[in-house]
Order: sequence, then C-alpha cells, then structure tokens
Amino acid sequence: MNKYICLYISAMEYLSNKINVYTNSEPFEYKKRKEEKDRLAESTKIRLKHSDRLPIICEVLPSSRHALKLESSKYLVQKNITVSQFMHVLRRKIQLGAEQAIFILTEQGTLPTISHSMLDVYNNYKNPDGFLYLSVAVENTFGAQDTYVRR
Repeated sequence: MNKYICLYISAMEYLSNKINVYTNSEPFEYKKRKEEKDRLAESTKIRLKHSDRLPIICEVLPSSRHALKLESSKYLVQKNITVSQFMHVLRRKIQLGAEQAIFILTEQGTLPTISHSMLDVYNNYKNPDGFLYLSVAVENTFGAQDTYVRR
C-alpha cells in the first residue's frame, strides 16, 4: 500500500477518535449564542435570498484552536462546488503550511467524501435549523513536528 495512503488513513483514524469526543460533549459556539428559532429564521431568510447557495457554519475543533483561527464562522457556499473545493477555500483563508492537512467533519462526526458536492453533504447532514455545521481540524503531515500558521 502506498505510504501516503497509509498516512492519510492513520490521520483519519486519529481524527475520528478526537471527533467522537467533540461531537458528544461540545455543541457549536454558534448554537450556544443563538436560539434554534432564530437560527431557523436566519437560515430560511438566507436560503430565500440566495437560492443558489448553502448556509454553512464552520468552526475549528477545540484540539486545533491553538493552531488556527477562522475569521468568520458563517459561509455561503455555491451548491455545485465539491467538498475538496470548499476545503481549498478554507485552506487559503487559514493560510496553512504545506506540511499541514485540513480535515472537514460534519456535526455528526463523519468525514464527507471530498468528491461529493456541497449540496449532497448539505442534504445528508444539515441540522433541522437549516444550517450545515462543519468542524475544521488541522493535523501535521509528513513528519512535521510543530503546528504553526504561515504568516
């Protein structure tokens, strides 16, 4: 088996252990700040105004907060882009080094397939309040020792 595939699989297993703890114990900060009826009203308004886009709340996992910070947690994403393209957008916003990998996980703790469209992920994993909640995790790859954000 290719060494890069083995590395990717071991990183996925490592992350899935971290995610199970996160999804069961800590709700998203956005959910803590706003009540469900307000979130539902906001997502409905967004979907009506921007029918070609999806409302997404994207937050950093607690285990990765020391390494990165997202400027915004709300994103309007085109329906037809893939998960891979969305990860590329996030990667540019975060400005990660080449030795760091970014992972996106749903609120339920699943890693969506990178070739799926965001619309597929939204339809399968959206919250009843109308938002798709995604967690972002960063892990070192290729033997990198320290986690840092490129400036």
